[in-house]
Amino acid sequence: MLEYIEEIEIRKETDHTGKGLLYTVLSNKKGIGSIEEIPSDSPWNWFLKVFTLRQAVSRELHLHLPNGPNTSIDKDRGYYKDIFLYSASELIGTIKSEVKVKSPKMTVVDTRGSTIMQALGKYGATDFSVYGVESVHRVGTIKKRSAVYQSMKDNLLNEDHYFLDVRHLSYEEKVVMIGMTLALDLYY
Repeated sequence: MLEYIEEIEIRKETDHTGKGLLYTVLSNKKGIGSIEEIPSDSPWNWFLKVFTLRQAVSRELHLHLPNGPNTSIDKDRGYYKDIFLYSASELIGTIKSEVKVKSPKMTVVDTRGSTIMQALGKYGATDFSVYGVESVHRVGTIKKRSAVYQSMKDNLLNEDHYFLDVRHLSYEEKVVMIGMTLALDLYY
């Protein structure tokens, strides 16, 4: 199903509460899947959350898509650690983030260390242009935007949404883009 989708919207449903992060994956305003954090029993994670150091918490997230393989996204404890993408228990890529105020960058490498994709951002890290390995042309975008709600309270309290342009990508590349979006949400 994901192979035929051109645009993906990722909406954060919870903000670091109780059970962990929860995202809804949408296409054309219809839910097509979810991303759910598996809670950790680690005392270190509890300690980091109590002292509001949530960026340093280790995370394990599972991407649930119809007719798709089991996909997980893992981050080790610490600031700006690499994020590992697994499909059917096999490593498909590692997201490496370079956090810079002027030009943030994420690079995805495969198991051999070769670059698969690279996302370059601008000031504020709200828009990223994604480039493939063999081309200098942009193959997709990740944009962070505020949603408009009916009440002022919802506009102030609800999370931003992420919009992905993935029209020219394969299934695996779309999964990598979803992983990059989570890295964007966790780090920027």
